[in-house]
Amino acid sequence: MNKENAHLYLPLVQALVDGNDVQQIRGEGWLNIKDPTLVREPECYRIKPATILINGIEVPEPVREPLNIGDRYFVTDLRRCYGSEWDDDPTDCKRFQSGMIHLTEEAAEIHRKAL
Repeated sequence: MNKENAHLYLPLVQALVDGNDVQQIRGEGWLNIKDPTLVREPECYRIKPATILINGIEVPEPVREPLNIGDRYFVTDLRRCYGSEWDDDPTDCKRFQSGMIHLTEEAAEIHRKAL
């Protein structure tokens, strides 16, 4: 961290102050870090995404606020995950109310497997 990029670390530092977990990318995935020193580039860190438990499996929290028109999202059901674009139509609203919308295909797939 230096004077020029310190502002990029502020959300991470605020998350730590607020008691949230920070993760660091290592190898193939994100790992929780107990006492982050933030010595790597800011894109190597993220605030741990919120999760919920479904059938004892930790799942990324679905989208909780309606999206903007044109936003890409992924929805899941018992059989598959698929992408769509938010149009704010009745189908989008029904999917949103079901709690099955995610911003990444990976999160939707984890959710599907937990069902």
